[in-house]
Amino acid sequence: MINMGKAALKSAACGAIFFATVSSLYFVHAAITASWTNVSSIESTSGATLSAQSWNQILGNLETLKNRVDTLDSKVAVLESPGVIAQIKTVQTRDNSTFSSPVSGNGTVITPLNIVMTPKKAGNMVILEWVVHGEISHNNNFLVARNGTLLPNATNASNNRWAGVTTADYDNNDSSTPNEKVIRIVDYNSLSTESTYQLLVRWAGGTAYTFYLNRTVGASWDDLETGLSTGVAIEVVQ
Repeated sequence: MINMGKAALKSAACGAIFFATVSSLYFVHAAITASWTNVSSIESTSGATLSAQSWNQILGNLETLKNRVDTLDSKVAVLESPGVIAQIKTVQTRDNSTFSSPVSGNGTVITPLNIVMTPKKAGNMVILEWVVHGEISHNNNFLVARNGTLLPNATNASNNRWAGVTTADYDNNDSSTPNEKVIRIVDYNSLSTESTYQLLVRWAGGTAYTFYLNRTVGASWDDLETGLSTGVAIEVVQ
């Protein structure tokens, strides 16, 4: 519903609604006749007459609906603003499996730490972090892949076996002393389809080793600690 002067009345857009306060009548501007049509008292499909009061109620409901849509649009706009967190996916496991650390290829996927996410929009930034408990000989690297393909910067341009995101610690004890490693990387070129982010382990030298997840090399017992490994993926709107 609009309030307008005489000039505006002559050039009103099709569908504009005008309320004459003096006569309490409603008019709709029609495109074909380019004129105002009195709709204050018309028949509905059931044959009942819609009074000016009924029109007023209908228009009031429409105005309320419009306000709610406008509010929703503003909230959506905020959610789509750069820097807003779109979603968070997590994983945590006490799995005690072992994984070979090969001397070639991209390494072995530590499957219990896979993180599955479907980004809200392609190109959104996905921040990835794992805190991994376990034990393996030093000179091993951790890498990160998406759907089986290493992320950019997860290795060097030649994908040499000694290149990775971070390396295992040296503690001169590959039997009874586990440790934790933090692996962080950012996917700047995310997809809009389901994506599995994978953590891999690869040996940096000439001899294959084994990674012991959430445990020591020795069997779990007194002084041979077990632990929990976690992972998180945070999608940030760009």
